[in-house]
Amino acid sequence: MTGCRYRDVGFERDSLTPKGADLATETSRADAAVQSALATQGFGSGPRLEGATYGLVGDAKADNTQALRKLLGDGNRTIHIAPGDYVTGSLKIPGNTVLLLDRGVTLRDSGHLGPSDRFINIFEDNVIVRGVGARILANRQDYTTGEQRHGVMMYGASNVMIDGVESSGHGGDGFYIGSPAGKAPPHNIVLSHCLASNNRRQGLSITSGKDVIVADCTFQYTNGAAPQFGVDVEPNQPKGALDHIVLLRPTTRGNHSGGISLYLDALNGTDTPVDIQVLGHVSRDEPVAFKPHGKPGSAWRLQYAAR
Repeated sequence: MTGCRYRDVGFERDSLTPKGADLATETSRADAAVQSALATQGFGSGPRLEGATYGLVGDAKADNTQALRKLLGDGNRTIHIAPGDYVTGSLKIPGNTVLLLDRGVTLRDSGHLGPSDRFINIFEDNVIVRGVGARILANRQDYTTGEQRHGVMMYGASNVMIDGVESSGHGGDGFYIGSPAGKAPPHNIVLSHCLASNNRRQGLSITSGKDVIVADCTFQYTNGAAPQFGVDVEPNQPKGALDHIVLLRPTTRGNHSGGISLYLDALNGTDTPVDIQVLGHVSRDEPVAFKPHGKPGSAWRLQYAAR
Protein backbone atom coordinates (compact mmCIF):
# COMPACT_ATOMS: atom_id res chain seq x y z
CA MET A 1 0.00 0.00 0.00
CA THR A 2 2.39 2.64 -1.28
CA GLY A 3 2.19 6.06 0.32
CA CYS A 4 0.43 5.01 3.52
CA ARG A 5 1.39 6.51 6.83
CA TYR A 6 1.21 3.80 9.47
CA ARG A 7 1.11 4.68 13.10
CA ASP A 8 -0.35 3.61 16.43
CA VAL A 9 -2.62 6.36 17.65
CA GLY A 10 -3.10 7.10 21.35
CA PHE A 11 -5.96 8.72 23.24
CA GLU A 12 -5.76 11.45 25.80
CA ARG A 13 -2.18 12.64 25.21
CA ASP A 14 -0.97 9.30 23.89
CA SER A 15 -1.87 7.39 27.08
CA LEU A 16 -2.58 4.35 24.90
CA THR A 17 0.49 2.41 23.81
CA PRO A 18 -0.66 -0.50 21.62
CA LYS A 19 1.65 -3.08 20.10
CA GLY A 20 2.96 -2.14 16.67
CA ALA A 21 2.36 -4.21 13.56
CA ASP A 22 3.50 -4.26 9.97
CA LEU A 23 0.90 -2.65 7.70
CA ALA A 24 1.40 -5.06 4.82
CA THR A 25 0.98 -8.08 7.12
CA GLU A 26 -2.15 -6.71 8.76
CA THR A 27 -3.66 -5.74 5.42
CA SER A 28 -2.89 -9.13 3.91
CA ARG A 29 -4.46 -10.89 6.89
CA ALA A 30 -7.64 -8.84 6.59
CA ASP A 31 -7.81 -9.36 2.82
CA ALA A 32 -7.53 -13.12 3.29
CA ALA A 33 -10.38 -13.11 5.82
CA VAL A 34 -12.60 -11.15 3.44
CA GLN A 35 -11.86 -13.45 0.50
CA SER A 36 -12.63 -16.47 2.66
CA ALA A 37 -15.97 -14.97 3.69
CA LEU A 38 -16.88 -14.18 0.09
CA ALA A 39 -16.01 -17.69 -1.08
CA THR A 40 -17.46 -19.73 1.77
CA GLN A 41 -21.09 -20.02 2.79
CA GLY A 42 -20.55 -22.00 5.96
CA PHE A 43 -24.18 -22.98 6.56
CA GLY A 44 -27.05 -24.76 4.84
CA SER A 45 -29.64 -22.53 3.22
CA GLY A 46 -32.22 -24.91 1.77
CA PRO A 47 -34.01 -24.57 -1.58
CA ARG A 48 -33.53 -21.76 -4.11
CA LEU A 49 -36.59 -19.58 -4.60
CA GLU A 50 -37.23 -17.04 -7.35
CA GLY A 51 -38.77 -13.73 -6.35
CA ALA A 52 -40.77 -13.57 -9.57
CA THR A 53 -42.78 -16.63 -8.57
CA TYR A 54 -43.93 -14.84 -5.41
CA GLY A 55 -45.55 -12.00 -7.32
CA LEU A 56 -42.92 -9.29 -6.92
CA VAL A 57 -43.57 -6.20 -9.02
CA GLY A 58 -40.53 -4.00 -9.63
CA ASP A 59 -42.24 -0.92 -11.05
CA ALA A 60 -41.31 1.51 -8.23
CA LYS A 61 -45.04 1.81 -7.40
CA ALA A 62 -46.59 -1.47 -6.23
CA ASP A 63 -46.27 -2.38 -2.54
CA ASN A 64 -44.28 -5.63 -2.30
CA THR A 65 -44.22 -5.87 1.51
CA GLN A 66 -46.37 -8.95 1.91
CA ALA A 67 -44.86 -10.75 -1.09
CA LEU A 68 -41.32 -10.15 0.19
CA ARG A 69 -42.19 -11.23 3.72
CA LYS A 70 -43.68 -14.44 2.37
CA LEU A 71 -40.62 -14.97 0.16
CA LEU A 72 -38.25 -14.53 3.12
CA GLY A 73 -40.42 -16.76 5.32
CA ASP A 74 -38.62 -18.38 8.22
CA GLY A 75 -35.27 -18.58 6.46
CA ASN A 76 -33.39 -21.73 5.50
CA ARG A 77 -33.51 -20.77 1.83
CA THR A 78 -31.64 -19.12 -1.01
CA ILE A 79 -33.58 -16.28 -2.64
CA HIS A 80 -32.93 -14.72 -6.03
CA ILE A 81 -34.45 -11.37 -6.98
CA ALA A 82 -34.23 -10.11 -10.57
CA PRO A 83 -33.69 -6.45 -11.52
CA GLY A 84 -36.51 -4.10 -10.60
CA ASP A 85 -37.49 -1.30 -8.21
CA TYR A 86 -39.38 -2.96 -5.37
CA VAL A 87 -41.27 -0.71 -2.95
CA THR A 88 -41.70 -2.30 0.47
CA GLY A 89 -42.14 -1.72 4.16
CA SER A 90 -39.82 -3.01 6.87
CA LEU A 91 -38.38 -6.50 6.28
CA LYS A 92 -36.64 -9.10 8.44
CA ILE A 93 -34.06 -11.43 6.87
CA PRO A 94 -34.23 -14.67 8.88
CA GLY A 95 -31.32 -16.93 9.76
CA ASN A 96 -29.75 -19.35 7.28
CA THR A 97 -30.72 -17.14 4.35
CA VAL A 98 -28.75 -16.34 1.21
CA LEU A 99 -30.23 -13.33 -0.59
CA LEU A 100 -29.02 -12.87 -4.16
CA LEU A 101 -29.84 -9.43 -5.55
CA ASP A 102 -29.09 -8.85 -9.22
CA ARG A 103 -27.44 -5.65 -10.39
CA GLY A 104 -30.32 -3.25 -10.92
CA VAL A 105 -32.35 -4.38 -7.90
CA THR A 106 -33.65 -1.59 -5.65
CA LEU A 107 -35.42 -2.32 -2.38
CA ARG A 108 -37.17 0.99 -1.76
CA ASP A 109 -38.58 2.04 1.59
CA SER A 110 -42.28 2.84 1.21
CA GLY A 111 -41.87 5.77 3.60
CA HIS A 112 -43.96 4.55 6.53
CA LEU A 113 -41.39 3.55 9.15
CA GLY A 114 -42.12 4.55 12.74
CA PRO A 115 -39.51 6.50 14.74
CA SER A 116 -37.86 3.30 16.02
CA ASP A 117 -38.44 1.09 12.97
CA ARG A 118 -35.58 -0.08 10.77
CA PHE A 119 -35.90 -0.92 7.11
CA ILE A 120 -33.92 -4.16 6.65
CA ASN A 121 -33.43 -6.13 9.88
CA ILE A 122 -31.00 -9.00 10.50
CA PHE A 123 -31.50 -10.41 13.99
CA GLU A 124 -30.51 -14.05 13.43
CA ASP A 125 -27.24 -15.79 12.57
CA ASN A 126 -26.08 -16.99 9.17
CA VAL A 127 -27.15 -14.43 6.57
CA ILE A 128 -25.47 -13.65 3.25
CA VAL A 129 -26.55 -10.80 0.99
CA ARG A 130 -24.81 -10.72 -2.38
CA GLY A 131 -25.82 -7.62 -4.29
CA VAL A 132 -23.15 -5.99 -6.39
CA GLY A 133 -24.96 -3.06 -7.99
CA ALA A 134 -28.08 -3.48 -5.83
CA ARG A 135 -29.51 -0.67 -3.71
CA ILE A 136 -31.45 -0.35 -0.45
CA LEU A 137 -32.90 3.15 -0.54
CA ALA A 138 -35.14 5.54 1.36
CA ASN A 139 -36.31 9.06 0.62
CA ARG A 140 -34.79 11.59 3.04
CA GLN A 141 -37.85 13.81 2.64
CA ASP A 142 -39.97 11.10 4.29
CA TYR A 143 -38.00 11.29 7.55
CA THR A 144 -37.02 14.77 8.65
CA THR A 145 -36.85 13.99 12.39
CA GLY A 146 -35.38 11.15 14.47
CA GLU A 147 -32.22 9.11 13.95
CA GLN A 148 -33.14 5.43 14.32
CA ARG A 149 -34.59 4.55 10.93
CA HIS A 150 -31.52 2.61 9.77
CA GLY A 151 -31.23 1.08 6.33
CA VAL A 152 -29.66 -2.28 7.28
CA MET A 153 -29.56 -3.21 10.97
CA MET A 154 -27.50 -6.21 12.11
CA TYR A 155 -28.46 -6.62 15.76
CA GLY A 156 -27.34 -9.62 17.78
CA ALA A 157 -26.66 -11.56 14.56
CA SER A 158 -23.39 -13.37 13.84
CA ASN A 159 -21.97 -14.87 10.65
CA VAL A 160 -23.31 -12.13 8.38
CA MET A 161 -21.77 -11.14 5.05
CA ILE A 162 -23.00 -8.30 2.82
CA ASP A 163 -21.25 -7.73 -0.51
CA GLY A 164 -21.66 -4.87 -2.97
CA VAL A 165 -24.86 -3.31 -1.57
CA GLU A 166 -25.67 0.39 -1.37
CA SER A 167 -27.73 1.62 1.60
CA SER A 168 -28.55 5.30 1.17
CA GLY A 169 -31.00 8.07 2.01
CA HIS A 170 -32.13 6.65 5.34
CA GLY A 171 -33.42 8.50 8.38
CA GLY A 172 -30.74 6.95 10.61
CA ASP A 173 -27.63 4.98 9.60
CA GLY A 174 -26.91 3.29 6.31
CA PHE A 175 -25.61 0.23 8.18
CA TYR A 176 -25.68 -0.61 11.91
CA ILE A 177 -23.83 -3.41 13.72
CA GLY A 178 -24.45 -4.16 17.39
CA SER A 179 -26.25 -6.29 19.95
CA PRO A 180 -28.76 -5.89 22.78
CA ALA A 181 -27.61 -5.28 26.34
CA GLY A 182 -26.61 -8.50 28.07
CA LYS A 183 -26.01 -10.42 24.85
CA ALA A 184 -22.57 -11.37 23.55
CA PRO A 185 -21.28 -9.11 20.78
CA PRO A 186 -22.00 -10.27 17.24
CA HIS A 187 -19.07 -12.01 15.58
CA ASN A 188 -17.87 -12.79 12.07
CA ILE A 189 -19.42 -9.83 10.25
CA VAL A 190 -18.13 -8.78 6.82
CA LEU A 191 -19.19 -5.77 4.74
CA SER A 192 -17.41 -5.71 1.39
CA HIS A 193 -17.59 -3.06 -1.37
CA CYS A 194 -20.67 -1.42 0.13
CA LEU A 195 -21.77 2.20 -0.19
CA ALA A 196 -23.68 4.41 2.24
CA SER A 197 -24.58 7.90 1.03
CA ASN A 198 -26.75 10.78 2.29
CA ASN A 199 -27.91 9.07 5.47
CA ARG A 200 -29.21 11.19 8.33
CA ARG A 201 -27.02 10.07 11.27
CA GLN A 202 -24.14 7.84 10.12
CA GLY A 203 -22.93 5.85 7.15
CA LEU A 204 -22.05 2.99 9.51
CA SER A 205 -22.38 2.60 13.28
CA ILE A 206 -20.64 -0.18 15.20
CA THR A 207 -21.64 -0.43 18.86
CA SER A 208 -20.21 -3.88 19.59
CA GLY A 209 -18.64 -6.74 17.68
CA LYS A 210 -15.92 -9.35 17.44
CA ASP A 211 -14.12 -10.15 14.20
CA VAL A 212 -15.85 -7.48 12.14
CA ILE A 213 -14.25 -6.53 8.82
CA VAL A 214 -15.46 -3.63 6.69
CA ALA A 215 -13.51 -3.77 3.43
CA ASP A 216 -13.35 -1.37 0.49
CA CYS A 217 -16.52 0.48 1.49
CA THR A 218 -17.45 4.12 0.95
CA PHE A 219 -19.35 6.27 3.44
CA GLN A 220 -20.30 9.72 2.22
CA TYR A 221 -22.44 12.83 2.65
CA THR A 222 -23.88 12.01 6.08
CA ASN A 223 -25.92 14.93 7.38
CA GLY A 224 -28.93 15.72 9.53
CA ALA A 225 -28.56 14.26 13.06
CA ALA A 226 -25.46 14.04 15.27
CA PRO A 227 -22.84 12.61 15.21
CA GLN A 228 -22.96 12.79 11.35
CA PHE A 229 -19.74 10.83 10.64
CA GLY A 230 -19.02 8.42 7.84
CA VAL A 231 -18.26 5.71 10.42
CA ASP A 232 -18.92 5.92 14.15
CA VAL A 233 -17.56 3.20 16.46
CA GLU A 234 -19.33 3.92 19.73
CA PRO A 235 -20.33 1.33 22.36
CA ASN A 236 -23.66 1.78 24.09
CA GLN A 237 -22.66 0.02 27.30
CA PRO A 238 -19.55 -0.86 29.35
CA LYS A 239 -19.56 -4.43 28.06
CA GLY A 240 -19.86 -3.43 24.41
CA ALA A 241 -16.73 -5.26 23.26
CA LEU A 242 -14.99 -4.02 20.11
CA ASP A 243 -12.63 -6.93 19.62
CA HIS A 244 -10.83 -7.07 16.27
CA ILE A 245 -12.76 -4.44 14.33
CA VAL A 246 -11.03 -3.81 10.98
CA LEU A 247 -11.85 -0.97 8.61
CA LEU A 248 -9.88 -1.95 5.52
CA ARG A 249 -9.32 0.73 2.86
CA PRO A 250 -12.40 2.77 3.84
CA THR A 251 -13.24 5.90 1.88
CA THR A 252 -15.12 8.72 3.61
CA ARG A 253 -16.24 11.79 1.73
CA GLY A 254 -18.16 14.94 2.53
CA ASN A 255 -19.58 13.80 5.87
CA HIS A 256 -20.80 16.73 7.95
CA SER A 257 -18.74 16.05 11.12
CA GLY A 258 -15.90 13.98 9.69
CA GLY A 259 -14.72 10.65 8.39
CA ILE A 260 -14.27 8.12 11.22
CA SER A 261 -15.12 8.64 14.89
CA LEU A 262 -14.11 6.33 17.73
CA TYR A 263 -16.10 7.48 20.76
CA LEU A 264 -15.22 4.95 23.43
CA ASP A 265 -16.12 6.78 26.62
CA ALA A 266 -18.64 4.09 27.66
CA LEU A 267 -15.69 1.72 28.13
CA ASN A 268 -13.59 4.06 30.28
CA GLY A 269 -12.21 2.25 33.33
CA THR A 270 -13.37 -1.19 32.17
CA ASP A 271 -11.49 -4.28 31.00
CA THR A 272 -13.73 -4.64 27.94
CA PRO A 273 -11.63 -5.69 24.91
CA VAL A 274 -10.86 -2.97 22.38
CA ASP A 275 -8.89 -3.86 19.25
CA ILE A 276 -9.58 -1.56 16.30
CA GLN A 277 -7.61 -1.20 13.07
CA VAL A 278 -8.17 1.41 10.40
CA LEU A 279 -5.95 0.46 7.47
CA GLY A 280 -5.63 2.65 4.38
CA HIS A 281 -8.24 5.33 5.08
CA VAL A 282 -9.00 7.93 2.41
CA SER A 283 -10.83 11.06 3.57
CA ARG A 284 -12.03 13.79 1.23
CA ASP A 285 -13.76 17.15 1.88
CA GLU A 286 -14.34 16.63 5.61
CA PRO A 287 -13.55 18.79 8.68
CA VAL A 288 -11.61 15.92 10.28
CA ALA A 289 -10.54 12.54 8.90
CA PHE A 290 -10.18 10.56 12.13
CA LYS A 291 -11.38 11.46 15.63
CA PRO A 292 -10.66 9.09 18.57
CA HIS A 293 -11.93 9.83 22.07
CA GLY A 294 -11.72 7.89 25.33
CA LYS A 295 -9.47 6.85 28.21
CA PRO A 296 -7.77 3.62 27.13
CA GLY A 297 -7.56 0.53 29.29
CA SER A 298 -4.43 -1.58 29.52
CA ALA A 299 -5.66 -4.06 26.90
CA TRP A 300 -6.76 -1.53 24.30
CA ARG A 301 -5.16 -1.46 20.85
CA LEU A 302 -5.79 1.06 18.12
CA GLN A 303 -4.00 1.25 14.79
CA TYR A 304 -4.54 3.80 12.05
CA ALA A 305 -3.10 4.14 8.55
CA ALA A 306 -4.14 6.89 6.14
CA ARG A 307 -3.56 6.87 2.40
